[in-house]
Amino acid sequence: AEKDLAALREVVEAEAASGGEVLFISERHLVAFHTVEGVALVPEYEVVTLMEKAMSGDQAYLQQFYKDLADHRFAVIVTRKQRVVKKTDEPFSEENNVWIDAVSGPLLCYYERSLTLESSNTLLLVPSPSQTRQDCP
Repeated sequence: AEKDLAALREVVEAEAASGGEVLFISERHLVAFHTVEGVALVPEYEVVTLMEKAMSGDQAYLQQFYKDLADHRFAVIVTRKQRVVKKTDEPFSEENNVWIDAVSGPLLCYYERSLTLESSNTLLLVPSPSQTRQDCP
Protein backbone atom coordinates (compact mmCIF):
# COMPACT_ATOMS: atom_id res chain seq x y z
CA ALA A 1 0.00 0.00 0.00
CA GLU A 2 2.84 2.41 0.81
CA LYS A 3 4.51 1.65 -2.52
CA ASP A 4 1.23 2.28 -4.36
CA LEU A 5 0.64 5.50 -2.45
CA ALA A 6 4.14 6.72 -3.32
CA ALA A 7 3.51 5.96 -7.02
CA LEU A 8 0.18 7.80 -6.95
CA ARG A 9 1.71 10.75 -5.13
CA GLU A 10 4.57 10.98 -7.63
CA VAL A 11 2.28 11.11 -10.67
CA VAL A 12 -0.39 13.37 -9.17
CA GLU A 13 1.94 15.87 -7.52
CA ALA A 14 4.12 16.14 -10.65
CA GLU A 15 1.08 16.93 -12.82
CA ALA A 16 -0.28 19.41 -10.29
CA ALA A 17 3.12 21.12 -9.99
CA SER A 18 3.29 21.54 -13.77
CA GLY A 19 -0.13 23.19 -13.82
CA GLY A 20 -2.22 20.20 -14.84
CA GLU A 21 -5.63 19.80 -13.27
CA VAL A 22 -6.10 16.52 -11.40
CA LEU A 23 -9.55 15.03 -10.84
CA PHE A 24 -10.10 12.74 -7.88
CA ILE A 25 -13.39 10.98 -8.62
CA SER A 26 -12.62 8.67 -5.71
CA GLU A 27 -9.86 8.55 -3.09
CA ARG A 28 -10.60 12.20 -2.30
CA HIS A 29 -9.54 11.66 1.30
CA LEU A 30 -5.93 11.66 0.09
CA VAL A 31 -6.34 15.33 -0.83
CA ALA A 32 -8.59 16.27 2.09
CA PHE A 33 -6.13 14.90 4.64
CA HIS A 34 -3.06 16.27 2.80
CA THR A 35 -1.63 12.87 1.94
CA VAL A 36 -1.29 14.27 -1.58
CA GLU A 37 -0.19 17.90 -1.82
CA GLY A 38 -0.80 20.65 -4.34
CA VAL A 39 -4.11 19.38 -5.68
CA ALA A 40 -7.41 21.26 -5.53
CA LEU A 41 -10.56 19.16 -5.29
CA VAL A 42 -12.98 19.42 -8.20
CA PRO A 43 -16.30 19.24 -6.37
CA GLU A 44 -18.62 18.66 -9.33
CA TYR A 45 -17.26 15.23 -10.28
CA GLU A 46 -17.11 13.29 -7.04
CA VAL A 47 -18.21 9.64 -7.26
CA VAL A 48 -21.47 10.11 -5.31
CA THR A 49 -22.45 13.15 -7.36
CA LEU A 50 -21.64 11.39 -10.62
CA MET A 51 -23.78 8.41 -9.59
CA GLU A 52 -26.66 10.62 -8.49
CA LYS A 53 -26.62 12.54 -11.78
CA ALA A 54 -26.27 9.35 -13.82
CA MET A 55 -29.17 7.67 -12.00
CA SER A 56 -31.40 10.72 -12.41
CA GLY A 57 -30.44 11.12 -16.07
CA ASP A 58 -29.32 14.72 -15.62
CA GLN A 59 -28.30 15.30 -19.24
CA ALA A 60 -27.08 18.88 -18.75
CA TYR A 61 -24.66 17.73 -16.05
CA LEU A 62 -23.57 14.63 -17.97
CA GLN A 63 -23.01 16.60 -21.18
CA GLN A 64 -20.71 19.00 -19.30
CA PHE A 65 -18.84 16.00 -17.87
CA TYR A 66 -18.44 14.52 -21.37
CA LYS A 67 -17.27 17.88 -22.73
CA ASP A 68 -14.64 18.13 -19.98
CA LEU A 69 -13.49 14.60 -20.82
CA ALA A 70 -13.43 15.29 -24.56
CA ASP A 71 -11.47 18.51 -23.98
CA HIS A 72 -9.00 16.55 -21.81
CA ARG A 73 -9.56 19.09 -19.05
CA PHE A 74 -7.79 16.85 -16.56
CA ALA A 75 -4.15 15.83 -16.81
CA VAL A 76 -4.82 12.87 -14.50
CA ILE A 77 -8.01 11.28 -13.20
CA VAL A 78 -7.92 9.18 -10.04
CA THR A 79 -10.77 6.71 -9.70
CA ARG A 80 -11.58 3.17 -8.71
CA LYS A 81 -11.15 0.45 -11.31
CA GLN A 82 -13.95 0.81 -13.81
CA ARG A 83 -16.33 -2.02 -14.60
CA VAL A 84 -17.24 -2.37 -18.23
CA VAL A 85 -19.35 -5.54 -18.14
CA LYS A 86 -23.05 -5.05 -17.55
CA LYS A 87 -24.80 -7.29 -15.03
CA THR A 88 -28.40 -8.47 -14.80
CA ASP A 89 -28.41 -11.02 -12.02
CA GLU A 90 -26.66 -9.25 -9.14
CA PRO A 91 -27.85 -6.89 -6.43
CA PHE A 92 -27.59 -3.28 -7.61
CA SER A 93 -27.02 -4.39 -11.21
CA GLU A 94 -29.11 -1.44 -12.43
CA GLU A 95 -26.74 1.01 -10.75
CA ASN A 96 -23.75 -0.84 -12.17
CA ASN A 97 -25.19 -0.64 -15.68
CA VAL A 98 -26.09 3.03 -15.43
CA TRP A 99 -22.56 3.79 -14.19
CA ILE A 100 -21.06 1.91 -17.15
CA ASP A 101 -23.22 3.79 -19.67
CA ALA A 102 -22.95 7.25 -18.12
CA VAL A 103 -19.47 7.26 -16.59
CA SER A 104 -17.16 4.29 -17.28
CA GLY A 105 -17.75 4.18 -21.02
CA PRO A 106 -17.05 7.86 -21.69
CA LEU A 107 -14.25 7.96 -19.11
CA LEU A 108 -12.39 5.04 -20.69
CA CYS A 109 -13.03 6.34 -24.18
CA TYR A 110 -11.39 9.75 -23.67
CA TYR A 111 -8.80 8.59 -21.11
CA GLU A 112 -6.53 5.58 -20.87
CA ARG A 113 -5.02 3.64 -18.04
CA SER A 114 -1.69 4.97 -16.87
CA LEU A 115 -1.29 3.16 -13.58
CA THR A 116 -3.29 0.62 -11.59
CA LEU A 117 -2.72 0.46 -7.86
CA GLU A 118 -3.64 -3.10 -6.96
CA SER A 119 -3.62 -2.62 -3.19
CA SER A 120 -6.61 -0.25 -3.39
CA ASN A 121 -8.14 -0.99 -6.81
CA THR A 122 -7.28 2.58 -7.77
CA LEU A 123 -6.82 3.59 -11.38
CA LEU A 124 -4.92 6.59 -12.73
CA LEU A 125 -6.09 7.72 -16.14
CA VAL A 126 -4.43 10.11 -18.58
CA PRO A 127 -5.84 11.66 -21.76
CA SER A 128 -6.01 9.24 -24.66
CA PRO A 129 -4.37 10.89 -27.67
CA SER A 130 -6.13 8.61 -30.14
CA GLN A 131 -9.76 9.26 -29.20
CA THR A 132 -11.87 12.04 -30.65
CA ARG A 133 -15.41 13.27 -30.09
CA GLN A 134 -16.54 11.21 -33.06
CA ASP A 135 -15.36 8.02 -31.35
CA CYS A 136 -16.89 8.71 -27.94
CA PRO A 137 -20.20 9.90 -26.45
